[in-house]
Amino acid sequence: MTTAGLLVLFSFALCSIPDTAFGIEVDCSTYPNTTEEGREVLVCGSGGSAICGSDGITYESECRLCSYNAEYGTNISKDHDGDCKEAAPVDCSKYPNTTSAEGKVELLCKKDRIPVCGTNWVTYDSECQLCARNLEAGTSVAKKADGECKKEFVSVDCSGYPKPVCPPASMPVCASDNSTYNNKCAFCNAVANSNETITLIHFGNC
Repeated sequence: MTTAGLLVLFSFALCSIPDTAFGIEVDCSTYPNTTEEGREVLVCGSGGSAICGSDGITYESECRLCSYNAEYGTNISKDHDGDCKEAAPVDCSKYPNTTSAEGKVELLCKKDRIPVCGTNWVTYDSECQLCARNLEAGTSVAKKADGECKKEFVSVDCSGYPKPVCPPASMPVCASDNSTYNNKCAFCNAVANSNETITLIHFGNC
């Protein structure tokens, strides 16, 4: 297939970033770099403290976040020091329910809209609606944060792919086919070979 000019768009769901800002910019120029196969690669040591990126993903260090930005041509910033907040448990047993004529249990949710962001990066009108969806679909989505999920749209340039050989660099991403790809080359090859049906869900392993 022809891949010239192929541009993959994906969104990161951000549940805790204010509308007015997308985090703290990291000065990536402070980290050493080298050149591999004609491209600049950051050299990150084993030290450093974990940070939470503006995409809601925990990075093992600021340098690691910079490496992802360099690899994928993105501009993810730092939301705060330390790990990103884990999902908050939801007690679905507190919501009233009824049983339909078909014997199906259904939650009785109020119409008041108090949105929450699920761990699947979907905004639900309320905790009860999240629970109702889990009950209906047989899923176990938890609550990522109160309020609507915020989406930061990012583009990855996949022009020039597929390529016959990819470098061994490990910069994994999780794609919409529920597969983890080791780096941009592997991901873009998959995108090109899927006729652009595969999209990126988030940085890191699935």
